[in-house]
Amino acid sequence: MSLNLVDYHIHSNHSSDSTASIIDICRRACKIGIQEIGFSEHIEFDPQDWGYGYFDYERYTSDIDRVRERFGDTLIIKKGVEVDYQYWVENDIRDWLKENEFDFVIGSVHYLDHQYISDKLVAQKSLQELYDLYFVELNNSIMSRLFDIVGHLDLPLRYTYRERETFDQIPYWENIRATLNMILRQIRA
Repeated sequence: MSLNLVDYHIHSNHSSDSTASIIDICRRACKIGIQEIGFSEHIEFDPQDWGYGYFDYERYTSDIDRVRERFGDTLIIKKGVEVDYQYWVENDIRDWLKENEFDFVIGSVHYLDHQYISDKLVAQKSLQELYDLYFVELNNSIMSRLFDIVGHLDLPLRYTYRERETFDQIPYWENIRATLNMILRQIRA
């Protein structure tokens, strides 16, 4: 049995948080034996986000077409995007996705109540409050039916350094279970 190595969460210099070129990433994927990759460049709809306005769909599509032609039979390359979901820009996201074509769309929650999930936000809220807000927004993103993939189910944990070593999932298990069941219902619908 051969192992098919796949990575669908790759950011290139088409995202505001990466400097790697698409062609360099493809070369590296071939070198380490990955057979299929999916670029998932960030697109932001919140003007306060530092990556707002960075993504250029036409340039990205051109680069994807170029590497698909170059790597042909060696590497399967998917054109995706990671959308930062916030309920108040849901209609903007929906309209934009109708106008642009992707192989897959990841929906991720990076903001709660217009605040980026970070050390600063974590310091302002209890873990219970933070996770309750996070799962509400995550579930809103799932219910929007805009996305093929749910990203970052555990994003707040990235910023809860002190609690990470002793993090107890039990108080959040009902939220986790409800979210996973919601994803299953969306898949079956």
